[in-house]
Amino acid sequence: MVDILDREAVLAKRRRSYKILELPSSGTARLQSLTEKERSDYEMAALDKQGRPTKTGLADARRLLIAMMWVDADGNRLFDSDGDIEHIKELPAADASAIFDACLDFSGFADSDVEELVKN
Repeated sequence: MVDILDREAVLAKRRRSYKILELPSSGTARLQSLTEKERSDYEMAALDKQGRPTKTGLADARRLLIAMMWVDADGNRLFDSDGDIEHIKELPAADASAIFDACLDFSGFADSDVEELVKN
């Protein structure tokens, strides 16, 4: 018999999960899972009111996802999604790529989801 989740079981699973990532050039990073609301907010940040991509493009979409998911040992974001995102531009490219790829995988995005958001 298949064990079907009930409402209580689903609500009990609302805890955050974390992933540790060794970066190519600067140490260890910790990623925090996105909630459904955060993922939807992220997707909407890439689109304007008419459903077209914003002028920020793929680069800012990458940086925003990194900012939303990269946390310290206590679960606090390292970069504020609004102001500190500019600092992510200065990260070593290998580290930023490794973090972004891990964020995509950890948040359940397919490889092309972010690129599609920006292209549409």
